[in-house]
Amino acid sequence: MSTARLFIAAPISPSVKNTLERWTRTLAGELPFRKWTHPDDYHITLQFLGETSAEKQRQVEQALRFTAERHPNFSLTLNGLGLFGPEPSPQILWAGAEGDTSALRSLQQDVVEAMCKVGYEAESRPYRPHITLARKYAGPSPFERSKLKSAPQPEAGVTSWLVNEVVLYQSHSGKRPMYEPLSAFPLTQAMTQR
Repeated sequence: MSTARLFIAAPISPSVKNTLERWTRTLAGELPFRKWTHPDDYHITLQFLGETSAEKQRQVEQALRFTAERHPNFSLTLNGLGLFGPEPSPQILWAGAEGDTSALRSLQQDVVEAMCKVGYEAESRPYRPHITLARKYAGPSPFERSKLKSAPQPEAGVTSWLVNEVVLYQSHSGKRPMYEPLSAFPLTQAMTQR
């Protein structure tokens, strides 16, 4: 039986991806990481699923459709840089997001709950929403956190976006871009006040 390596994420708008691409070109000159994320691969992960059969994928899609319909659209804005991994040699450089993070966390919790009902396990680590920019620090000397404070910020460009869908992605190791969107599930549009 064939499987696909899947995960669920909130996508980033094309205009913010363009801003991130310009920003990472600047950052790459200041922060030596081995592998920079392809612009088409920017996203905020909601849950990693791993190897998934076609039958299980159908269950995932049905659960995501129902879950997405119960959540309104919300806005996020790029906000600073962070690291995962030990400071001397961090594994991941990421951009943070601010804005309606309570809506993002609510969506993520409901996605995890829905996936638990179809047989997946929740991660034991606390949820830390982020956009991965680069992997594997490769500098000649240990990384110093102070470098993040002095790192260039995004220049002119769009830094806010509307999250209006949840996307099921397939990961293709060794390809660039690495993540293929398989299906998208629209969030419910927020009611406008009159």
